[in-house]
Amino acid sequence: QQYLSPLDENIAKFFISKINNSRLEELILLYDSVLEDEIQEYCEEQEQFEKINNGSIRSYTQQEIKQIENRPYTYVPNELVNKNTREKTDSKLKATRIDLANYLCEINPDHKTFTNHSGVHQYQECHHIIPMSAQRDFPNVRLDSLFNLISLCPVCHSQVHYASKIEKENIFMKMYNVRRKEMLKHGFNEEKIKEIFNKYYL
Repeated sequence: QQYLSPLDENIAKFFISKINNSRLEELILLYDSVLEDEIQEYCEEQEQFEKINNGSIRSYTQQEIKQIENRPYTYVPNELVNKNTREKTDSKLKATRIDLANYLCEINPDHKTFTNHSGVHQYQECHHIIPMSAQRDFPNVRLDSLFNLISLCPVCHSQVHYASKIEKENIFMKMYNVRRKEMLKHGFNEEKIKEIFNKYYL
């Protein structure tokens, strides 16, 4: 008997094989896949933020942005061992969004951080308002786009991920309102965005 304590992965798989419940196995594989995606996304972001803030990743030009944003897009999941692999995000788009925000927090420009490694700007991060894990739900809208990115200070960015439900929803709606005009052009009204919050942020 085991109650509210961690279980070794190999032991857990042994018990699952004895239970012989295919639905349970599917749910655990799905959970493992989602967790793996989250870990990969976190590592990817941290590396990107470091390079953006030390100046080795630079913004797109206005002409490049127009070309990127006007490209047709259809999401095609990559099947690998029966699971979807996450699309990589464009670090230069994040750099562009932070640059357009003048290295300020778009929730509150008065939020001060510290001078980044480049020695020119304050340290800043970037966040996909509609998470990339939702891409399969919107196959004709590229979520890794400027309309879906927002420049945030590390405190606001942490609040998005780790705050209580009420505080998380509060900052989520603030982010949406900063991008409301662009979001509406892509079909994301307030009702749809609240559905996204309930599905992906809780």
